Amino acid sequence: MKYTLFLALTLSTIWRLNAQTASEAEAARQRLLSDLVVIYVEKPHLADGPTVSFVLNNQEIAANTLNGSFWSNTENDPAKEVVKSFFQTQTSQNGKLFQYLAASILKIQDKRVKIFIFNDRNNAALTAAGAFHETWNITLGAAHELLPTASAGIYSWPTGVIDIQGEFTGFMRLSTKFLADYSQGREAAKAVFIHELVHTQDNSAFVVAPFGSTYRYGRDDGHFFEELIPNYNATYGEAVANAFQLRYFRFRDMYNWLNNNNQLGYEVISSCSFGQNACLDDYMSTTYHIAPAGTDANNIAWYNIRDIPSDVAVHNEMVQAYIMFAYMRYFSGMALVDDIKRSIPSTNGAYGFPIIFREMVKTANQFHNSRSAGGRTHGQYLPIAMLDFYTGFKLSDKAMLDRCLRTPLSATWTVNIDDYWTNHRPRMLQILRDNRNQYSIAMLRQIAVHFNVVSAN
Repeated sequence: MKYTLFLALTLSTIWRLNAQTASEAEAARQRLLSDLVVIYVEKPHLADGPTVSFVLNNQEIAANTLNGSFWSNTENDPAKEVVKSFFQTQTSQNGKLFQYLAASILKIQDKRVKIFIFNDRNNAALTAAGAFHETWNITLGAAHELLPTASAGIYSWPTGVIDIQGEFTGFMRLSTKFLADYSQGREAAKAVFIHELVHTQDNSAFVVAPFGSTYRYGRDDGHFFEELIPNYNATYGEAVANAFQLRYFRFRDMYNWLNNNNQLGYEVISSCSFGQNACLDDYMSTTYHIAPAGTDANNIAWYNIRDIPSDVAVHNEMVQAYIMFAYMRYFSGMALVDDIKRSIPSTNGAYGFPIIFREMVKTANQFHNSRSAGGRTHGQYLPIAMLDFYTGFKLSDKAMLDRCLRTPLSATWTVNIDDYWTNHRPRMLQILRDNRNQYSIAMLRQIAVHFNVVSAN
């Protein structure tokens, strides 16, 4: 979905696939050759809608036989490199990782995706309504997400949309100007592609009553990483995309947030009447008697992260994202793909995060650590511990967990979760104290060792 990002960051590539075999790498590339359809829109600025578009030939790209106006136009040079990275055999670990992640994400819906590349580098007056071909098979309801309208006069932000039509699960818009001018560089732009590709797969309702589409992200209908988003499912929609994006780039560091007691902001909505956990400022005040640390000129209420209870912290997309990212770290990326895939019938029109979290717990309950005696683990508690960890260890009891996930869980989970608080949470707090109350990856690994998901050495 279209959104606002503030990426004044230092990005670092992570998650090397050193164990990936040549056959696995080739299988990923073949998946992209089969399931990505790249459509080049040469003149998106025409007042009556773009009339020149070409479907690029994937096999020719793979063979580096590059013909046609997309390849001859030097304005497209940055976009050419990205398109080549889809289909050509990669020799670098980064290149293999990119293809592996994209192919893994496509397994969620097992359908094809259309990638529209709009040449907007010299097209300031981009087309407004109606700028799409009927032959592109995009539904009218989804078409407005495709339209190449400019973002802050800079470029058209990449957009991914689920729109299941026959063999296709959705589509994505890429901008040649974005790919050329994105301030964080080409690899960061490819990480955004990974993020948007997830949006073509995620069928959870992006907006859910009672606060619906009016404030899906907040008052300005945009979102930023430090924001508490009023719509709980919009938070999940961005979080699950962020989780896969984090596997390519670590573009935010939650550990520093927790250690530095950074602030999260909520865009105060005048006359908000949407109820508990939507009007977050009212909820924080009336339920927890917590006042913001301050309110800025844009009427954003800022809260110190250590003051925020768990059921409010999960309204931040990076909190949810890091829970899923850590799950992928200690179990596997494909475990999360399979969890999402199994949840498709349940997430259609419903909250996504509670359903995915339940599947994570069930999968973790079946996990066996081959290096431990008998392979036995207590993996079912690790997702709960990660939720506890990333919300500042405020998951005080099962009732708080239910509030975080919007549902009583005793009837929906097949594992006993009460033992987390009676037998394990004291050890979690001790691990924090042993680490001088500093959150870190090393500390998270100690927690994974405690549950015997990874071995101590």
